[in-house]
Formats: sequence, structure tokens, C-alpha cells
Amino acid sequence: MGSQGHNRNRLRHVTEGYTPSNPAASINLSRGNKPQIEILTRDEPAQLIRASYQHRYGVFIRLVLFTGLRLGELLGLRWEDIDMQSNLLHVRRTLNRLNKVKPTAPGEPTTEIVIQPPKSQNSIRSIPLLPAVIQDLMNWKSIQRNDQAMMGDQYRDSGMIVTNPSGGFIEPRTFKDQYDQILALAGLSTFHALRHTFASRAMEQGMDAKTVSVLLGHASVPFTMDTYAHALTDYKRESMVLMEDLYSMDQTPLQEVSYSVIVTYFPDGTMQFDVPDFPTVKFSGTDMPQGLQYIKERLQDEKLISMFPPAPTPPSQITLQPGQFLLQIPV
Repeated sequence: MGSQGHNRNRLRHVTEGYTPSNPAASINLSRGNKPQIEILTRDEPAQLIRASYQHRYGVFIRLVLFTGLRLGELLGLRWEDIDMQSNLLHVRRTLNRLNKVKPTAPGEPTTEIVIQPPKSQNSIRSIPLLPAVIQDLMNWKSIQRNDQAMMGDQYRDSGMIVTNPSGGFIEPRTFKDQYDQILALAGLSTFHALRHTFASRAMEQGMDAKTVSVLLGHASVPFTMDTYAHALTDYKRESMVLMEDLYSMDQTPLQEVSYSVIVTYFPDGTMQFDVPDFPTVKFSGTDMPQGLQYIKERLQDEKLISMFPPAPTPPSQITLQPGQFLLQIPV
């Protein structure tokens, strides 16, 4: 009997009362190290956009930069997925090259192109399009009409949006080659994730985590924050500088200390602010500046009424859970 069969028997023994507890319940498996995501720097998107206008498929680089589509979602788009009246893009399918399920004969390819609905229900979504992106798509439709006129009877109208000059779909490896050409035109030598750039820049511009999570087709807001919060270090630092006008500057630098605030995002879009050194200081809401201002004022009150205020816990000693990040509040 295989390991799965043994596990099923153990589970049945627990549920039917033969064994008082599951012997595997206390085993903790390592989650491993999460790979570091790459995003374009602040200057690189402009370089890439300028270069994209020199390439046939540059329109799709701009489309992904402003929608966060996955590659398979982009290549699976059909014209029926674009609602020109509402300026919405509907994600309904993906196009990927996958391993064949059935064995192949010797010498035959072991992979095949598969067009199918997204695996996750959250990935089936609608994304608002900027007017400039809509115009881009209309210009691309004109290119497809020119392709059809040039190819004549050899053109096959597949209804797909991303097509080769003959009207057929483009597979991921071929599109990656085209993207590398645009990178070279932009003077960029490394591959950067356009989807990650969209997500990070959207959050930098103040888009709330719930909206970003929905647009990306993620399963939850905590997953989105866990994925991208570490990529926003510079933005968080700049944001804290902008928040300085909320702080009282009456205290001298020698008197000022900073306390850590744990910010937790929840699936409904609310944020919970907790101060480990002052357990009674809490705030829940959807407005980041309002929450920070409230926490700031409460900490100032606590310092005034406490005869011996606690020393700040070093940030390195604070453990964060998925969907959380740490801010420092000077008081």
C-alpha cells in the first residue's frame, strides 16, 4: 500500500475513534523561501513604452503594464472579451503550452497548446481599461485588417486578439521572443515581470489592496500583500516622509522614540493597526492616513500618562504574518 493509502487509513482510524489523535498533526513542513519578484524601476517603464511603439507587438506590452494580465491570459484574449461600451476587459480563458496528458509516439512533441478557462474562479474577472488602452486596441484591430488584406485567402480569422500575420494565435515561447526584442530596443537586458510592475505601481499610486487583489485575480488580499509588500520598501519610506505633517514636532530629537505598528490587511479591504508595545492601542478602518494619525495621537497620550513608558521593541524581534507589514511611528 502506498503512502496515500496509509494516510487515508490513519485518518479513518482517527475519525472512527480507533486512534485518539492524528500522529501527523504535529508535523510542521517548511514553506520554503519565496522567490524574489522583479519589477521595473521607476525609469524603466518609460523606456519600455517608448521602445514598444517601434515593434509590431508593443501594444501588448503596454496592455499588460496597465492591466496586470498573466501571459496566458493575454494570449487567450478574444475580441469578444473587450466591451467597448463599458471599457472593460473580461478574462475568461488562458492559452498555455502544457505537457500532453496521454503518452505520445516516439519522436512526437510531448507538449501541446491548450486553451481553457482559468483554473481559479478568482482569475475570471473584469478589468477597467484606460481610454488610451482602448485606442491602442482599436489601432491594433486596424493592423489585423491590413494583415488580412495582405494575406488574402491564407488569412484565418481566429477571433483572437494577439495574432500572427496569418491571423493565428501566438504561443508563449514565441511571444517571449518578441518581448525580448522590445527589451533590447529599450536598452534593457534582463527580463522583468510586467504583471508585478503593474501591481507594485498601482499600490504606490494609492490603489487599495482589495482592488489590486481583484484586478490580479488573486485568491485573497493577504496573498496580494504578502507577495508585493516587500517590493514597496522605497514607497513606504517616501510615504512616511509625506506623513510627517501629521506628527507633532514639539518634542526634541533626543526625546523622540519610534514604536512599531503592525498593519494587517483583511479580505474585506479593512486594515487593522496594532502596537505591540501598547496592546490597548488599536485601530480598524480602510483609511491609511486616518489610521496612522489615530495611532500617533494615542501613542502620544500613552507616553504622557505613563510614568515609565515601555522601550520600543526592535523591529527585528517582531514576527509578521502573511498580509502584514511594519511601520515605525515616532512619538
